[in-house]
Amino acid sequence: MRKSHIALMLLLTIIVSGCLQSQLPESQTSTTTSQKAISSSLTSETINTTTIPLTTTTTPIHTIPKEKIKDFKLILDWKKDANALVLYLEVQNQTNYTKIDGKLEVIIKDEFRLLIYNGTLSIQKSDFQPYTEEFTGLSKTSTVYKARYIITDFQKGISSYGVINATLIVENMMLKRTFIAQNLPKMDEQERKDYFENLYLKNAKPLNITQIDGNAALEFYRYGIYIHPGNLKKYLRIDAKLRNIGNYSIELIGMEPAKLTVDGFPVEGYYNEFQYSYSKKLEPGEYIKEAFLFPMEEISLNSKDFEFKVQRIEIIPERKVTIKLSGLRPLLDYKTVNISKAAQQFSIEATLVKYAVFEYETFEGKENGIKVVLRIKNMGSKDITIDLNGISLGGSVGIVSSSWFLTVNPNSEKEAWLLFPYVQGKTELIVPLHDWIEGKEEFLEIPFEIKEVPKPNEVVVNKTIEAYPFVITLEKVEKTPYLEISKLKTLVKVYFKLKNIGEVEHLLNIDNWKLISSEGTDNGNLIMSKITGDIILKPGSYVSGYVVFDDVSDASQYTLEIKIPKDQKTLKFELKLPIKLKE
Repeated sequence: MRKSHIALMLLLTIIVSGCLQSQLPESQTSTTTSQKAISSSLTSETINTTTIPLTTTTTPIHTIPKEKIKDFKLILDWKKDANALVLYLEVQNQTNYTKIDGKLEVIIKDEFRLLIYNGTLSIQKSDFQPYTEEFTGLSKTSTVYKARYIITDFQKGISSYGVINATLIVENMMLKRTFIAQNLPKMDEQERKDYFENLYLKNAKPLNITQIDGNAALEFYRYGIYIHPGNLKKYLRIDAKLRNIGNYSIELIGMEPAKLTVDGFPVEGYYNEFQYSYSKKLEPGEYIKEAFLFPMEEISLNSKDFEFKVQRIEIIPERKVTIKLSGLRPLLDYKTVNISKAAQQFSIEATLVKYAVFEYETFEGKENGIKVVLRIKNMGSKDITIDLNGISLGGSVGIVSSSWFLTVNPNSEKEAWLLFPYVQGKTELIVPLHDWIEGKEEFLEIPFEIKEVPKPNEVVVNKTIEAYPFVITLEKVEKTPYLEISKLKTLVKVYFKLKNIGEVEHLLNIDNWKLISSEGTDNGNLIMSKITGDIILKPGSYVSGYVVFDDVSDASQYTLEIKIPKDQKTLKFELKLPIKLKE
């Protein structure tokens, strides 16, 4: 009786252990529900919400006799280093593991229903190899036959979890099973980005609209529905290029989200990583790409009115602008006369070569004058000296060019210029000659007539340029001789207006302005200025006045160089976009 009882308990233990051994692993027999969903209305590829049963489901097609196939099991493993899927197949009849000839149809999808593999494997008895397994807690062993298959023509999914739908076909019998997969080939971060980018590009639509603000142009060129690789949400994506259309480099900052008003309702833009994947400094002609994202959960496919708004801050570097000033006459417009007078008591001949009438500046203000060029010819055998300070015109003595005395060697000639107050009409240039040793004296009188009237040498410019944050208007330019002791220097006076159209105040630093002659060999010195208005320019304010340069050559053209300070400007882009999400 006791021995019978022990034998019965042992038999029950073996039966229960055998049943446990034939079940799927715990990770494949639990039940879970996934609520993730990804879909695109612009593509035929759809990732749907699905509930994945983790229990093995049997759907027999025929009533299977006792000696025929009862069940089968699949185990899938992704070998990442080898980039291969390894599939293990076990087949059971009513009592034991067995070997078969047949076919296995396999469809593998991840938890988002993205297809990993769809194919048919040819099964042969020779594929099965024996494995010895122990029953839990017992020394009893059993032989299990497994077939191993390598799959390389698969696609990576979004998730490493998914399902295997398998159909085993043996002769005229068919068994269908569903298995959980926990180590599916999964895209890495970059592969997932590329996948959704390619999916977007496949279905995106073109745009061709541009808006310009200052030195920047925002060029919209594409839009479509985009699935974000991070949060797997759908967005309306609008692609644009922000291009530098100016003549100098700029820098862009301030990456606040764009705003989209859809059929009158505001939609806040997604603060996305595209805006940080490019350099913000742009040389002329360069651009950065912008991808503006707006959540589709707030946008209907039937929407018709899309108003787009975005702002960017442009950092404008310190730079120089140049303005050509041309059309100026020569400083002195000479009239050639060549009137000569020979002395009776001296071997000297004096010639009035030429003269010019003009306005000139002094420390005390403007004056009108006549500049004459006199040539003295010594036809004798001894040096002669002329007292230039004694030469007069119309009763007034002149201002000489350098020394008061002009010494001329025998059988040679020299020229000197003298400046007199302006007279008009007939007059005489009187040159006194003296020999104090011999007691001789003579006055050479050279008569001529002055018809010219001094006129200011100026050009009206009226030229306006915008060099943000300034708008500069050049009104006129004057070129005037300036008498400094006994030297005539060239002065250039530039009249201007300047307005601050920027967003911050600036100091009017005219000390940095330069004037360059057309020869490019000399730069004028800014010697004075007269300004009306506050030199600290607040936004919207302006100044007017003039600046004066000296030590420049007597050229017909000059270049004014102005240094523009560093500043920033808010770029505003507001426009309607012709977007159609639903055809």
